[in-house]
Amino acid sequence: MALEQGLKQRIVGAVVLLGLAVIFLPMLLSRQDDVREVRVEVPPMPKPAVLPDMTPEPVQELPPAEGSQAEYADQPVLDEVPEPMPVAEPVSPPEPIAEVKPAEPPKAPAAPLDNNGLSDGWSVQLASLSNKASADALVTDLRSKGYNGYSRTHGQMQRVFVGPVIDKAEAAKLRDQLQKQRGLNGFVVRFAP
Repeated sequence: MALEQGLKQRIVGAVVLLGLAVIFLPMLLSRQDDVREVRVEVPPMPKPAVLPDMTPEPVQELPPAEGSQAEYADQPVLDEVPEPMPVAEPVSPPEPIAEVKPAEPPKAPAAPLDNNGLSDGWSVQLASLSNKASADALVTDLRSKGYNGYSRTHGQMQRVFVGPVIDKAEAAKLRDQLQKQRGLNGFVVRFAP
């Protein structure tokens, strides 16, 4: 029985080697790859653009006008400018002062509500760990740094989150801040209570 098993293994090994030789031997014997010629055609170099002539034209000088200064030479020169006469303005009765109502503060847009009547929120998922102790250690570390960290069990995994926040853009800023400060790559997910 041991002899038959050894014989079977030798036959199987010989068949495998024969198959590999059939596959790879033609590839080793054909040298078509070395003969391949690559041709690259480069377009001719473009001619430089011809710029228009930008030389300035000479300016013609006009002859001085005749008699233009002589016309005004006979008129007297005023040393002082006369002051205009003051005009009396009509007096109108004062208008009553209207009561000023205090401006109402702008109302913040109401956050959309989910099926439970709670506002939608966003969290940043930072990790998905198989070890609960590691997840709890990460949550404790995040809380010691001032982040609102928490974890949720999903199947066999422990997911670690930071949040929730109301605005998705604020969650994206929080994700970027965690990336810069802690080196944790996260992504924004909808908060599930």
